Amino acid sequence: MYNSEEHPQQHHQPNSRRQIRKRGLVLIPLLVCAVVLFLVVIQRLHQPLVVVDPTLEQPTLQQQPQQKHYPDPLSLHVPGKAAPNLPSLRVADSKLDRDRQTYGGSGDAQHLGGFTDIDTAGISPAVWKHVVANWTVKSVLDVGCGRGISTSWFAVHGLRTECVEGSHDAIQQSMVPDKSILTEHDFSRGPWWPAQTFDMVWSVEFLEHVSRQFHYNYVSTFRHAAILVVTSSRWGGWHHVEVHDESWWIRKYESYGFKYDPKLTLEVRATAQQERSDKSVFPPNGKIVNAQHLRITSMVFVNPAVAALPQHAHLFGEHGCFQDRGLPNRECGKPVSDNQKVTAQRETPLDPAFYPLVLTPEQDQAWYDIVKAHIKQQPGNTNQ
Repeated sequence: MYNSEEHPQQHHQPNSRRQIRKRGLVLIPLLVCAVVLFLVVIQRLHQPLVVVDPTLEQPTLQQQPQQKHYPDPLSLHVPGKAAPNLPSLRVADSKLDRDRQTYGGSGDAQHLGGFTDIDTAGISPAVWKHVVANWTVKSVLDVGCGRGISTSWFAVHGLRTECVEGSHDAIQQSMVPDKSILTEHDFSRGPWWPAQTFDMVWSVEFLEHVSRQFHYNYVSTFRHAAILVVTSSRWGGWHHVEVHDESWWIRKYESYGFKYDPKLTLEVRATAQQERSDKSVFPPNGKIVNAQHLRITSMVFVNPAVAALPQHAHLFGEHGCFQDRGLPNRECGKPVSDNQKVTAQRETPLDPAFYPLVLTPEQDQAWYDIVKAHIKQQPGNTNQ
């Protein structure tokens, strides 16, 4: 016979297990709270201690300075709002102004200026027409635009154009008819970028003027364009602090997320060289177009972050319908021979927005007139 008095532990075992389960259910929330409290304490210990002096008047929320949020230097994100521009700080230094000699920049800090009345080595209407006709460029951001000679060409020929320049003296002397497209910004003071993206950045003889510690400030600007056309000096000059060979710049810019394009670079150099070989005359001063900077040191980069955006899908226009072996493609929907008529009827025509801008001789003349009115004329120059 079973005797419960001889085996008491077996009689009370079920009740003991239920009590343990109840205690466990009570302890679990307490353990969770303890862990959370521990993590909060650890986080507070890692924050700096801020001591507020009670005798000082504390600013209200409205008086608190607004923190400027710039994109992460390692991010390829393209901000959607324009950054505030930081104009150059004026200096009164007559000796510095005398030292500039033929360089502009009166009243500017010594790292600014360096422009001349006109630098024909950086002027190439043939290259500008090439990028409009063959790359379908319709908008340009001119970085380090000086007095606005190239900016004026882009604007007069119908491209959406903006110009950013650090020299106050250059801005004051700008020949750009529409002053609203000018932005004065000193990249040594901080980054700046426009509100919109552009098909192309045009930046001739600017790179060598900006010290490396300020690169990110203007790279933020470059990141707002799908294509970069840049040149850099390989010799001395006013505040030339970054003089490097081509391989250095390619490596540097590719580390910033831009992709060097050797074919497009060759197109620019070859076009500028042909313009020089043709001895094209620059009517405003009657001299042969030199375009030395474009012929020798130009480099073209593609910025995939912007080139991939829908508003830049028109770039690198080229007819897409096959014509014949060895011949360039034809315009879709338009046959060039009788045996293509049936095929052409089935083809989808290209949206007119994807065609390049139409350039006219009248636009050329309007630009010539602007430049001529803003440069010093040499004796004997009667070119109209």
